[in-house]
Amino acid sequence: MKSRRIKRIFSGTEFSAGAGVRLIRYFDESGAGEMNPFLLFEVIDSDNPEDYVRGFPWHQHKGMEEVTYLLEGRIEYSDSMGNDGRIEGGGCRWTVAGSGIMHREMPQPSPRMRAARLWISMPARKKTAPPADCEIWPEMIPVIEKLGVKVSVVSGEYNEVRAPRRCGHARTTCYDVEMDSGARWEIYTPPCETLFVHVFSGVVSVCGRRCAAGRAALLSAGGKLEVVAGKGPARFILFSASPLKEAAARDEELRRSFAQSDDGCFV
Repeated sequence: MKSRRIKRIFSGTEFSAGAGVRLIRYFDESGAGEMNPFLLFEVIDSDNPEDYVRGFPWHQHKGMEEVTYLLEGRIEYSDSMGNDGRIEGGGCRWTVAGSGIMHREMPQPSPRMRAARLWISMPARKKTAPPADCEIWPEMIPVIEKLGVKVSVVSGEYNEVRAPRRCGHARTTCYDVEMDSGARWEIYTPPCETLFVHVFSGVVSVCGRRCAAGRAALLSAGGKLEVVAGKGPARFILFSASPLKEAAARDEELRRSFAQSDDGCFV
């Protein structure tokens, strides 16, 4: 089976969002064509509450899914469907905006706030579906440990172990992977899915290329993915989903037509 390779490494750009949350943005809709169906990815990582406590007050989303995965800290949440709750460290909130939803996410002061935020485009036929909200508590997430590698299955399936809930329409896979120094992790993925990783800590070799903390990497089409940890422990998150063979919102010119590449995947 053909191995994946790194197509592009993102270093990220400092950005202010919401009411003044300082974060690192790796890509957004303006350049998300090659990331289809993913529209935006950003990370909050700070030990200073002033960087994030102003949060994301009431705002609207439509026709997309928003994923907030929290490594450390706490975020309080409310939405226009009457839901009130919180995301705890190690937990996830998966919002399906569908026909439209108003919500707010307000990070609370903590010794450290670390969160990954992802937007995913929805298929055109699903964009008018009723909005929905999915909570995934830390204790719900299955964890598989073997040979110095710990995989938390937030969404999707790994080694016949399924995530606690299927959230959203995009059938997105999400793994939180922690590796001991020198550990090796090899998996086989659907060849035509868009797959990217973000390294939270340490250094890893992804399909033979170095990727350090604070970097995100987009992988080419292919089935085999191999990651090797460097000297010291490492942690990264992996997202994977099938691209939509249709134009994404605000991305019409990039997705006017689709061609099939040599590996059989649409580009």
